[in-house]
Amino acid sequence: MRPTGAAADVLTSDGRIVAVRPVQPDDRTGLAALYRAGSPESLRLRFFGPPSGPALDVEVDRLCRPQSNRHLAVLALDGEQVIGVAACDRTDDIAEQAEFAVFVADAHHGRGVGTLLLEHLAALARRRGIQELVGEVLPVNQAMLRVARDLNARAWSRFGDNVVDVGIGTGTGTGTGRTSSTTDERDRTAERVSLHSLLQPASVAVVGAGRVGHEAVQALVGYGFTGRVHVVDATVQEVAGIPACASVAQLPAPVDLLVITVSGDQLLGVLADGAKVGVRAAVVLGRGFDPSRPEGRERQHELVEFARRHTIRLVGPDSRHHAGAGGAATAGRFGRTGRRRHS
Repeated sequence: MRPTGAAADVLTSDGRIVAVRPVQPDDRTGLAALYRAGSPESLRLRFFGPPSGPALDVEVDRLCRPQSNRHLAVLALDGEQVIGVAACDRTDDIAEQAEFAVFVADAHHGRGVGTLLLEHLAALARRRGIQELVGEVLPVNQAMLRVARDLNARAWSRFGDNVVDVGIGTGTGTGTGRTSSTTDERDRTAERVSLHSLLQPASVAVVGAGRVGHEAVQALVGYGFTGRVHVVDATVQEVAGIPACASVAQLPAPVDLLVITVSGDQLLGVLADGAKVGVRAAVVLGRGFDPSRPEGRERQHELVEFARRHTIRLVGPDSRHHAGAGGAATAGRFGRTGRRRHS
């Protein structure tokens, strides 16, 4: 993990993609919405009591201060929505400790967002010479205490005055730099979950009934794929005995995997419809993404950005190799398994 000023795409424990980046001054609206949507209990755990509206405004102003040796803050985005924030502050430019705090939207608890935020914050703090992040946690906030313990092999905690003081080292040898077995296992689990729809889909929709589309459908049927197979093409009634649907948006949700054989100018519309029915992965076989041509490069960029916002794993564009359920190629012409990921 090498955080920079740009957003870093990371996997949550449920295999979805969120972006983590430093807080910027124009994040005030998103951060204010994050806090104002917080439940009374989540706000109590963060502020040790019910914060007033003006108190939340002060907190948002603090988070949006320019990044410096004394102040660092990172946030997590799910699409365009701010779903969590972590920050640390120290009293001068050379202190080895900085006080940290984390807040995650209620709807995103249990996804590992707080852990990801602290990992990025710790890496930024280490670059500023901060050796340890310290904070106060209410004893009933077991989730936060567990995050601190699992994040760092040498994390410490001390109970006193009805709060738990915690400390998390920022050094690469202390477990924060993704060296702990707990963190590694979490990463492996998230990666497996994120790829499940691509490699072991329960339902596949082939979009386009041209030659490639026909081959993809016939291969799925011929290789004994046991999940649901859909065909999407408004110009035909069926392919290989499977009735055709006019639009991806009309398919019964959820659809795990799209195999898209239409041209590049139609692709974003197909993916947008796919996002509505829960598509988590797509194999792009259509043409129109030649990177040597400006329009091809622009289409690739738009495709990748859309897939990231909607947490859709991609193979392609113009893929000819893909491992389907159980490792069998999804189409006979695709040959041996090979994958190219854009997100």
